[in-house]
Amino acid sequence: MGWRLSWDEHPFEWVEGRQYEVRRVYHNGPLRRFNMAVVLSPENGGTLLEEVLTVEPRWLVLAPVIYWEVGYRSRRRFKRVYRRIEQYLQGRIETPFGPVADRPVSERAVNRLRSSLADSPSVQWLPHLQKLSKRLRMRIWTVCAPCPG
Repeated sequence: MGWRLSWDEHPFEWVEGRQYEVRRVYHNGPLRRFNMAVVLSPENGGTLLEEVLTVEPRWLVLAPVIYWEVGYRSRRRFKRVYRRIEQYLQGRIETPFGPVADRPVSERAVNRLRSSLADSPSVQWLPHLQKLSKRLRMRIWTVCAPCPG
């Protein structure tokens, strides 16, 4: 949405093997408060993971948009991450880490980003930015699917 958000993030609450929670209080932007809790409970020889996201909109008019983003889109992204962790724990994949794209990035968008990174004058002036730009271009190359070339 274009906001530069600032917030206070309270210390994470962590109870090993049982619970994780983070709370944020925003100074600006569409949210007033954000709370995420993950609770783990034993179930049928495995573990039940329950995630609870609670948000308070700054303006009531944005409640439907926030509900869509948090209640639908975020839920889908988190489910993909949790499925990947489950596959790892079952020995079906080598690592739980990896890109979990929200949606595929078009080849055209990837090429535009690569081009702008390669042609940026600031990248030419600053060697450490040039290295970072090269690493980012390589990361884009390995994440997008299918990649050109």
